[in-house]
Amino acid sequence: MSDLIFKDLPDLNDEIIRKIALIDNSVPTEFDPSWQPNESDHEERSKQFKELSQTGFFKVAFTENEVIGFHGIWRGKGPKKNLGMITTLWVHPRFRKRGIGKQLKQMGLEWARTLGLEYLQTSTHSNNTRMMEINSSAGFKPYAVTLRYKL
Repeated sequence: MSDLIFKDLPDLNDEIIRKIALIDNSVPTEFDPSWQPNESDHEERSKQFKELSQTGFFKVAFTENEVIGFHGIWRGKGPKKNLGMITTLWVHPRFRKRGIGKQLKQMGLEWARTLGLEYLQTSTHSNNTRMMEINSSAGFKPYAVTLRYKL
């Protein structure tokens, strides 16, 4: 994909950051239909992304003027300074299976190595098989399991 452009979050305007927050907040509905984000969730996520862009990693993939993917990583603080936590990695459904997710993941890994982090950690919905494959092929190994019980 030759017209693919990657930008850092600080290079983007508030409207695009808000759009990314809206997309990111809607992703869980693919796996949990009861998830219903509201306006304050979008505002909070935008704020978190802006903070993340100052201390962590956040890349956005564009084709022309369309956001087609993004990836964010928090850098650990305190005793967890050697840990990076992947907060999001998303690719627009029309652009999946073209290697964009792998490119974004690789950029995040390079960023973490440059900082001297020892670990990157991520959580993925158990039925998100594509992301599980991307993580596995990048070398991620199971570390902890979260189970949920519906009351």
